[in-house]
Amino acid sequence: DTVKAQDYFRKAINSNRENVESYVNLAAIMRKERRLQEALELLKRPIDGKAKNPPLYLSYAIINDEIGNQEEARKYYALYLQEGGEGGDRNSVIERLKKLEKDPAHKYR
Repeated sequence: DTVKAQDYFRKAINSNRENVESYVNLAAIMRKERRLQEALELLKRPIDGKAKNPPLYLSYAIINDEIGNQEEARKYYALYLQEGGEGGDRNSVIERLKKLEKDPAHKYR
């Protein structure tokens, strides 16, 4: 149940504002529900707090990309790669950056 999951992650954030994973998980639920602006605002808190976390950068980049803010998306895709993002996501990010290099206005997926 997404309502219970959202409540859980909100409580986790309230009890430990440094817990970046809870921000990322709550933003993932919001993204799935297409509450993109709300998800961005949520992720902005740890971003502004200078958290260094590849999954945070990736989530922030994807949401920016989805709303058409490719410049911000490129910046955070690059940070994701610089900070050691790995696995299949890394390859997808590299491909996405290549598309954005060729066409900065290229729509996400």
